[in-house]
Amino acid sequence: MVYLSSEEIFGLDADSGELLWSSFCRNGWGNNAADPVWLPPDRIWVASLPDDGARLLRLPSAADGADGVEVLWHQSTVSVHHWNALPFGDHMITAVGSQ
Repeated sequence: MVYLSSEEIFGLDADSGELLWSSFCRNGWGNNAADPVWLPPDRIWVASLPDDGARLLRLPSAADGADGVEVLWHQSTVSVHHWNALPFGDHMITAVGSQ
């Protein structure tokens, strides 16, 4: 299960509630409205406005533990808030806004 809070994105085991992984993703407005996008087999694209931009995360394997999230790409000027993104081949399609 994946949850995006105003400070971070994290994965939980749906049966036990155990924290599997987490990564910083801050939103100064106290919300994150754009849905994270799962990109099999092990990546999540997540965006936040106005503070943190967008990032592509590689999620850890079971052996990596909760500290194994790797930021593969981050761009602070890609401000996505109310609009969701869609994967299209090796690209993401979304509306990008600004403050």
